[in-house]
Amino acid sequence: MGLGSLVENALKSGASLKKLIKEDYAVVEDIPYLVKDSWVRSSGFPMLCPREEVLCSTHKVERTWEINADLNLIFQHGHGLHHQLQNEILPSVGVLRGKWVCQGCGAMHGGPVDPKARVETWAEPKPEGCPDCSGKEFLFHEVKMFNEDHRVSGHCDGFLELDGVPGMGIVEGKSIGQGWQVQNVPKLDHVIQLQTYLWLADLQWGIILYWQKGVNGVGALIEHFVERDEDTIDNIKATLKSIWNGVETGELPDKVCETSTCKRAKSCAVRNQCFGITDESE
Repeated sequence: MGLGSLVENALKSGASLKKLIKEDYAVVEDIPYLVKDSWVRSSGFPMLCPREEVLCSTHKVERTWEINADLNLIFQHGHGLHHQLQNEILPSVGVLRGKWVCQGCGAMHGGPVDPKARVETWAEPKPEGCPDCSGKEFLFHEVKMFNEDHRVSGHCDGFLELDGVPGMGIVEGKSIGQGWQVQNVPKLDHVIQLQTYLWLADLQWGIILYWQKGVNGVGALIEHFVERDEDTIDNIKATLKSIWNGVETGELPDKVCETSTCKRAKSCAVRNQCFGITDESE
């Protein structure tokens, strides 16, 4: 069979990677309701509605998140950019610190023996070689940070050491489609996420580095230096406290939505319970 016939038969049969991805590359994630020994993830915290979390816990409402192929590809694109930042770009310019896994023998380099140890005592540059196997290939390994009192945990994208800036900082890489949205200021959700990491790591500064997916070269990068802000961190703590208090006592935090007909409320699994709606036609 010639190449022309093979291609013709493939087209007739509908063989297509794009078609397969469009039809099959979708996932449904379960979102469990909180219980007394649950933890909140730092990455998802800025989008949380405390009242929704308490109501779902009280009424034992399980939620799902349907991620279609389009959104899943956007996520995977972002994961690819993160991988290159952590394992190639930032190590190459000598600023990334953290924990590293040797790809030759699996030995771990860096990382806290005591999970509460300060970052400065264990975060290392990317090794030049592995003393166990002489391997030269390493992958960055994100370290879990947590606060037991507020039951919140998360993994930042890495730690930084920059000339002229005292102490160690945090880097958060974000892929973005439209850079104009963050040209002058970072997105609030990303600032809150970074402030949570600064609190958990007990550090004083960080950088949010945006990488525009539709722009080539260094011009695709937009960065914002962010200092630790205690007022924001106090608000984060207060919000977490209101969630866990509500899970334990049933006391509801204040509403996030002003009306039951706003976009967020309409997609909320406990909209009726939140607004006291009994008529399903509302």
